[in-house]
Amino acid sequence: MIWIAAAVLVIGIATLFARAGNRAIPAAAPVGIILTAIALAIASSITTVPAGHVGVKTLFGAVQEPELAEGIHVINPLAAVERMSVRSETIEMVGAQQITALSSDGLRMGVDVSVVYRLIGTDAPLTLQNVGRDY
Repeated sequence: MIWIAAAVLVIGIATLFARAGNRAIPAAAPVGIILTAIALAIASSITTVPAGHVGVKTLFGAVQEPELAEGIHVINPLAAVERMSVRSETIEMVGAQQITALSSDGLRMGVDVSVVYRLIGTDAPLTLQNVGRDY
């Protein structure tokens, strides 16, 4: 959105210079366009992180510290925010994904396994950097 704000700002400045030579353009037009560009720039620097998530800032592909907690944050308008869930999730290995184990008698038997895990919020930047979004 910051790129749109920059484009609108350029249009506003061009309109301001065009108005100097042409009185057909209303006086409020360049001011309105420039104010719109400023509003877009401010809006692009505000982000929200929903409940149960943590935000990780990335600027031109580089992960930025620290992580963003739930709520509203003011960030660099060029930065992107990856939202990662910190809620508990479950992986179930049943049916075709069963784990085969040996009993004490040496017989093979299938075991259904459920693993409950969650991302620790303070480790989110490191996880995004080293493992990726699909941890």
